[in-house]
Amino acid sequence: MLLLPIEIYANYTAEGEMLPSIRQRLLKEGWTLEKIEEREERAKELIEEVTINRENLKKRGNQSRGLPIEDLLSEGYITLEDLI
Repeated sequence: MLLLPIEIYANYTAEGEMLPSIRQRLLKEGWTLEKIEEREERAKELIEEVTINRENLKKRGNQSRGLPIEDLLSEGYITLEDLI
């Protein structure tokens, strides 16, 4: 996954902490702090996963830069379909 779900962008900080306004609303709706913390932990995991995937993609792009097409194909950076 390279993009976070819109819920994460809308309701959490970049560090995975729930926005205070969302936290207050959920507490008023009867959510427990434990359940909110579970949601924050899941958001942190998703953010970390996306960050790792983006870094790996960037590394692959940097590694493939300047290679001949034959090497790009043999190393798996591109496929034949990419050339068509």
